Amino acid sequence: HFVNQNMFLYYPEVLPKTVFCDPQVVLTKVTELVQYQHGLRDNPEGNVAVSSNLVKFRDHGLLSVELLREFPKHYREGLFTAQDLMQLLVSRGAVAMIGEGEYLMPALLRHLDPTQVSEKLQGGASLMIRFTHGYIPSGLFCCLVDHFLSSSWKVCMDGNQPLCLYRNCITLDQRGTPEIVSLVDRFSYIEVHVREASSEVCREIRGHVLHGIKSACSVLKYHDVQLDDAFLCAGIRCTSHPPHVAVVTSREQVYKWKCSIRGDQIGDLNKDQLMWLPECSLGESVIRKQNVPTMADLMNDVAVMVPAKWRYVGIQLNVPHKDLDNIQSQVAGMPDSNVEAFRQTLDKWSTLDPHKFAWSTIIGALETLSVGENDLAGKLRTKYMI
Repeated sequence: HFVNQNMFLYYPEVLPKTVFCDPQVVLTKVTELVQYQHGLRDNPEGNVAVSSNLVKFRDHGLLSVELLREFPKHYREGLFTAQDLMQLLVSRGAVAMIGEGEYLMPALLRHLDPTQVSEKLQGGASLMIRFTHGYIPSGLFCCLVDHFLSSSWKVCMDGNQPLCLYRNCITLDQRGTPEIVSLVDRFSYIEVHVREASSEVCREIRGHVLHGIKSACSVLKYHDVQLDDAFLCAGIRCTSHPPHVAVVTSREQVYKWKCSIRGDQIGDLNKDQLMWLPECSLGESVIRKQNVPTMADLMNDVAVMVPAKWRYVGIQLNVPHKDLDNIQSQVAGMPDSNVEAFRQTLDKWSTLDPHKFAWSTIIGALETLSVGENDLAGKLRTKYMI
């Protein structure tokens, strides 16, 4: 009851033995970091001899467990430690692990003057994800950045320095590919910019951004957030207005743009804009159908890839514990028992709720902290256009 009323904080998936009777404790730990970082920035003459780790913290928002230990207040050995705090921040989408023992907290980054953002975006194609209620909810952009960094993306580097690393503008590249994407917080919409544009790349990035926004809304408990695909408006009667977006609409299975200021301004999308969008002729029903997996694909693309994770995945899919226990008993001693256990778990999942028997559900399960198969989830998201 107290947790539901937000009087107590409890995170059983990360800290099952700890209940925060005073929510201010968590806020205090984060505030300590912000105040310390601003102190380093505001008084550079007083910290000439700072270590390289503190320089990374000051300039690029990089954290470590060792740094968190510098602020011992509220820690209790065996109950709440610096390592526990880091795990909590990761689980809440506030921090992303980017290397061995190294974490990035996007909210600690400097803010880039909006007039300088365009200088950071070199060529390519852009899509705007517009929030219909007029603004990006607080914390969502940082949580979206965390979503990218927690999968197969990393901060794009120019030598030893980040190419573009700010609280409202960040450039990322995907490990093992030449893909480079920039995300920009424009207050009322998120600009997604791809350096080397193609239909396959743009649609993949768009899908990843939409999933990241959905994930961020779930973590931050934002409900009824509605989005529009949009592009900068090029209406001939809009030249007197400041730059604004034109939202994408669909009429008779043909995409159109509609000015967000002058509703009578409607036009056709060009080929560079169409690259971002699903084939309009597919129709929503076909797109939904593509999201429904076959058992053969689940076995080949999931079960045989991570057989030992069958129980963790089953828990995330809400398969009852008693069914998981029965499966474990039935497969004991069998050859490839984990694969068979995974098959039975997936089979049981398919009977629970037909609306949740979807690629998006199992991909979400793979991305949870307890399963931790983000790379596999990313490949499935690309393959099945989720």
